[in-house]
Amino acid sequence: MKMDLTKKINDLIKAKDASGLMALIKEHGGYIFRAELTTVTTEKAVNCDYLYTTSFKETISKVEEYRCYSFAQKEIRHYIGLDVLYAIDTDGENYGYVLYSETQECKRKNNLNDSSFFERVKEVF
Repeated sequence: MKMDLTKKINDLIKAKDASGLMALIKEHGGYIFRAELTTVTTEKAVNCDYLYTTSFKETISKVEEYRCYSFAQKEIRHYIGLDVLYAIDTDGENYGYVLYSETQECKRKNNLNDSSFFERVKEVF
């Protein structure tokens, strides 16, 4: 189900199936998690990698993986986010709550020096 959920959501967005999106979220208890990595390059190009899942543990793992990424040659900024979503529309807009976000600038090596946040949030889910 893990990567399948991301594919299912992307397929429903492409099909403009609003009721399918809502039914999928409802099927999973009314919310899902999303981990996101957005990178910006010196040419102002934006690239996104994300994962939709019902597993908070899997989401945390993906965010920690994103936080360990080193900057590629032309990348100037990383945005990393963890959200809990209660709706997604057919344009791909997500509705929910940001549990964690971080923006990292320039060629700084990412590290995991503050995993205490994740431990605190795990208690909620």
